[in-house]
Amino acid sequence: MTGKEQVHKYKHVWLEYKIFLTNEDGESILGDDRWALLAAIQKTGTIMGAANELGLSYRKAWGDLRKTEEALGFPFVEKTRGGQKGGKTQLTDEGQRFIEAYAEFHKEFQKSVHNVIRKFKRKLKYNEE
Repeated sequence: MTGKEQVHKYKHVWLEYKIFLTNEDGESILGDDRWALLAAIQKTGTIMGAANELGLSYRKAWGDLRKTEEALGFPFVEKTRGGQKGGKTQLTDEGQRFIEAYAEFHKEFQKSVHNVIRKFKRKLKYNEE
């Protein structure tokens, strides 16, 4: 086989990981799931809409949101009770800044992990030849 025809035996090896922020006791504050919840709240304008979009119960979505707010000590959302058209939930300015910063952090982290994995696979490939 030539180098181009050779199939690298590690080409289907991937790294799965979850990122989450914790407090000093190791309790989860915010991770990909809660970040997705906040992004869905921003998109749909309601906790119920976000919960439905993510396949969560309202109770779970609200509980996760409360845990994050309590752990950080500031509100992520502002709720207005509904009238004819129902209630509305929007991110606070601090909540908006936080999820935007987390999204950028996640993107940079993913890029770094991708580069590390490429180096790892390259080293495996060259060591087997």
